[in-house]
Amino acid sequence: MYWGATRSLSLAVASFRTYFQPNATARRGFGTIRLLVFNTALSGTLYAVGDAIQQKVFESALYPYDYARTIRMLVLGLCVGPLNHFWYLQLDRLVVGKGMAVVAKKMICDQLLFAPTCITVFYLGMSTLEGKRWAASKEELQIKFLPSYKADWTIWPAAQMINFYFIPGYLRVTYVNVVTLVWTTLLSYLKHQDLNDVSQNT
Repeated sequence: MYWGATRSLSLAVASFRTYFQPNATARRGFGTIRLLVFNTALSGTLYAVGDAIQQKVFESALYPYDYARTIRMLVLGLCVGPLNHFWYLQLDRLVVGKGMAVVAKKMICDQLLFAPTCITVFYLGMSTLEGKRWAASKEELQIKFLPSYKADWTIWPAAQMINFYFIPGYLRVTYVNVVTLVWTTLLSYLKHQDLNDVSQNT
């Protein structure tokens, strides 16, 4: 039974690799279309699931479930998916190698360049979907950016060191999306905190 399960898992991994790993021609461009579609769909799904966890597990005793909020997270996740896809392809092309110095360099680039961009896109994107005016969107970003960026540093540096050292390039965004399930649960909490509460805690 054990060997049967192991063989089934190995076949599943091999099938995934065969279907999604870019071939030599695709690696010269931006990767396969199906990998982009998969990463985008997974990103949208896990953004929605992260918000659902936040609402069901941590907020159910305080507020009724907000389905529109989860749909907004889904839409934003679908927008962020391609951003992740192309960023990590480009990062692997620009910073080449597998040694710890290279891995650390990639992690620092990710934290200093991409993380602030993603946080900004998240807050402005969600505010747009909520129909907020620019002044209100900007105020929320200014107040919540720093707490969100601090929280980012507690999760992503270690996760990305694992990513850049162990995970093959074509699975990099898939791995990020899985970690994002934890991250979006936290982001959903920060996003829907009252501005006054955030100001008092910073």
